[in-house]
Amino acid sequence: MSDVPVAGPVCALADLFADQQAWEAALDELRRLLDEVAPEPPGEGVALLAWLQAVDGLQRRQGRLSTYMGIQSFVDGRASEPQRHAARLRESGAAIGQRLAAFNALLVLTDEAAWAQWLHVEPGLGAYAGRYRSLRAGRQHVLAGEVERALAALDASLQLPVQLYRRIKAGDLSFAEVEDAAGVRWPFSLSRFEKRFETSPDARLRASAARVFADGVSAHRHAFAAAYAGEVSRQVSLARLRGFSDTLDLLFWQQGIDRAFFEAQRAVFNQGLAPLMRRFVEVKRRLLGLPKLAFHDLKAYPPQIPGEVSFDFARKAILAAGQALGDDYAEVLRRAFDERWVEHAQQPNKADSSGCASPFGPHPYVLMTWTGSPRDMFLLAHELGHAVHFHWSAEHQAVLNAAPLRYFIEAPSTLNELLLAAHLLRSDDATQRLSAVFELLNSYYHNFVTHYLESEFQVRVYHQADAGSLPGAEALERIKTQVLRDFWGDAVDIDDTAGLTWLRQQHYYMGLYPYTYAAGQSIASLYQVRLASDPQAAERWCAALRQGSSIDAATLLQQLDMDMRDGAAFRAVLGLIDGHVTQLEQLAQPYFSEE
Repeated sequence: MSDVPVAGPVCALADLFADQQAWEAALDELRRLLDEVAPEPPGEGVALLAWLQAVDGLQRRQGRLSTYMGIQSFVDGRASEPQRHAARLRESGAAIGQRLAAFNALLVLTDEAAWAQWLHVEPGLGAYAGRYRSLRAGRQHVLAGEVERALAALDASLQLPVQLYRRIKAGDLSFAEVEDAAGVRWPFSLSRFEKRFETSPDARLRASAARVFADGVSAHRHAFAAAYAGEVSRQVSLARLRGFSDTLDLLFWQQGIDRAFFEAQRAVFNQGLAPLMRRFVEVKRRLLGLPKLAFHDLKAYPPQIPGEVSFDFARKAILAAGQALGDDYAEVLRRAFDERWVEHAQQPNKADSSGCASPFGPHPYVLMTWTGSPRDMFLLAHELGHAVHFHWSAEHQAVLNAAPLRYFIEAPSTLNELLLAAHLLRSDDATQRLSAVFELLNSYYHNFVTHYLESEFQVRVYHQADAGSLPGAEALERIKTQVLRDFWGDAVDIDDTAGLTWLRQQHYYMGLYPYTYAAGQSIASLYQVRLASDPQAAERWCAALRQGSSIDAATLLQQLDMDMRDGAAFRAVLGLIDGHVTQLEQLAQPYFSEE
């Protein structure tokens, strides 16, 4: 596996703009068009739809401009030019946001009779019926129109906490070298830490990397804590302004779901998830030959698991697995590879995260670093699941309705992972089956443990903040450490430096986002079972991916004949995981040494 980085993006960036000059011309055009679109929506059907279509065009232009710079920043976090150009988009972004706030204010004030009359005159407004119902249902939390517009105008400034977090992480951190069992020293980067050092079968390398990470981020722990405090304070203030009893209720309102969805999941997982995951990591401990697992061992790959996968093998496996959802679905996956939607090259200052950027045309971009690990293959499948979802939503919905539902957003991505695992598990090769079920459980570990425990951390932080206490660095580390110890019990040695892992996650700046990974994979797990027995299930799933946020989560799940407010659904998911753990125990048995 090569560590030689390449210069610049390898994805089809020119599909957005040919060069910087074309980007500049598009920005000038956006500014000109902004002047032509009235800041207030007209209060009647035909003119309102025309106004909305004009705003949709503004949003699509803004999305392309922003994504072009965002990809370059992702590839090189220390490059100043993309950051500078991205900042130039704040004014246009705020102006578009003010227009959307004005539209929301209009809908809140529009009674059922007036809305019905508008639909009669202009049926095209029916595309926004879901937004209308949602805003009317929650209108007691919508502020006066001028206040909503003021908040929209301030949005760029209110995003300062996450911008500060990104700048600290990309520009201020420095790390010592790490050392492996052979005494070879390696340069440390967050991407290498996540992709190679944490997952290495080399115990000395893992321990060294954990110390280097802790030492490197400790110097900036108070800056990270201050940035997060700013974000938490913002949400607490908004909750009070909008009349919520606590901040979590605001966050669920923003997601458009009832809190019961989260509470059902939390109740079942807090009772039944830990024993299953302790069994999983016990298999890992025995394969690694360790007397006790430390926190830095949890992501390790035992030497019995094949350690390298080619990009071409991953491509073929993902395409074959995607056929389970039909030809149209598989065709989008094929286009993603053939048309270079994937930014996968190794870069010295590349972000350590992964994601899928959707500019609302011409197509999404998968952002990651390919190092050739089995986990990379599943990560690629995950992000390509997002890509199909985002592509179809943007293709079939106005931008206002194209953003995926927050509760459902991780279901298509994790289903793509589950389909990949199922494809690999059909192999006659016992080693490949071991690798496949290990990766499958790693996927559940990532979404049900790493991300779910992040949400548990958030719940405790927001409870303290609602009580008037914004936790500082030490308190945040204590909370994170306690969450980990509560979950793992005596199965894993959780030292104090484990508490520093809270500051690795940007999702804390996206509301209560982390729990949606487990929610989404729960939906995907149950639906994968249905795919095997219902010939129409694939078609219904693909139809859901085209809906965007034109309907709410409860309605979408109803169309899929699923009820995630019932704890029985999550208990069924834990039953599936139990079966996977049992399969891993059986496949790993020949590799266990006497203890």
